[in-house]
Amino acid sequence: MKETIDKNGQLVLLSAKQARLKSGIVIFKHRTVANEVLYKHLQENGVVCALRGGGIRFSPHFYNSLEEIDRALGLVSSVAVMEWP
Repeated sequence: MKETIDKNGQLVLLSAKQARLKSGIVIFKHRTVANEVLYKHLQENGVVCALRGGGIRFSPHFYNSLEEIDRALGLVSSVAVMEWP
C-alpha cells in the first residue's frame, strides 16, 4: 500500500518508506484537499481511518481489508474533483 500511495501524484506518503520496524499503519495526506475534508469524506463512505500524524492513517493489519484499502484509495482520488463548501 505504501508504494501505491507514494506513486499517486495526488498524495504525499508521511510514513517512512523503509522503516526498521515493519508496521501496517500508513499515514498520508492529499496535496490539495485538507485532512479534515478527506477524513470526513472517507468516514461518510464507510472507511475506517483516523486523523493522526499530520494526515490520514490507515491500519490495514487491523481495521482495513485489502479490498477496503483499494476502495478507500479510489475515494481519495475522487475527493479532489468534488466541490466542497
